[in-house]
Amino acid sequence: MQILNHHAAAGRAAGKEESHFEHQNHCGQHLRSVRSAAPAVEHQPDPHAHPHGRGKLSGRRYHPPRRCIRPCPERRQNAQIRRPQSGGAPFARDYDAVIHINVGSKFSSCFQNARLAAQEFGNVYVVDSENICTGQGYLVLQAAKWAADGLPPKNISMRLQGLAKRVELSFVLNQLDYMAKSGRCSGVLAFGANILGIKPSLAVIDGELKVVRKYRGSLPICVDKYITDQLASREDIDRSMVFISSTQAKPGCMEAIKAGLRQYGNFENVYETDIGTTIGGYSGPGTIGIVFARKQ
Repeated sequence: MQILNHHAAAGRAAGKEESHFEHQNHCGQHLRSVRSAAPAVEHQPDPHAHPHGRGKLSGRRYHPPRRCIRPCPERRQNAQIRRPQSGGAPFARDYDAVIHINVGSKFSSCFQNARLAAQEFGNVYVVDSENICTGQGYLVLQAAKWAADGLPPKNISMRLQGLAKRVELSFVLNQLDYMAKSGRCSGVLAFGANILGIKPSLAVIDGELKVVRKYRGSLPICVDKYITDQLASREDIDRSMVFISSTQAKPGCMEAIKAGLRQYGNFENVYETDIGTTIGGYSGPGTIGIVFARKQ
């Protein structure tokens, strides 16, 4: 059985399992789509644009530079439209089944594309992780264990769909600068949060990333409060495993997380992973959080 996953960090933790993993960077690299090379529309140069290609200011509105684009007859004649094809096609032929675990469908169109491509095969099972990053990796590791136990692929796929709704991913941001640069919050909000020392906590809820709490103080103190809020006085947590995910963790933060896990968690297995480049690029250095699942 082949389990396809986009999350390399979780794969490193699951590398000792018998199942073979193929790791890709971000969503959709198992799918290939040849898009139509539509005829380009030729634009006349803007006489007011900067001669070196920069935009112009008109009052308070910024006008980006216009570029002259000419159609390419050769590409127009050879343009084709094809159905998305699964990059996992060799695995579908060589293995009895392929379980394709995607980043959450509310974050990316990867799930829809994979499900469309899977229609060409009778042994490809596409699972919506409803999560990102290590939340997706949690499913991969559990799927590998079930596969090693000999569960049939369809049964694993159905179990994963239920598990996806119980996985909890959350983290604390050290700063909002990177969120602002990516357009996910305003620069004014980021500036105010940094001035006031506010460290927001985000979590994936119903397949979407939402702000759940705001802490104030140094990052290690905020992380200590965060881990207490996540784990204290909870009886619904599956204690079989937990992930600590971080990107360039600040001094004292990893220690605060581990102390909280010892005090409130009592997990059987603790895995440390790095946040991937895509999510890390939005969250920035110092981000740290945990991933676990609720009991069934």
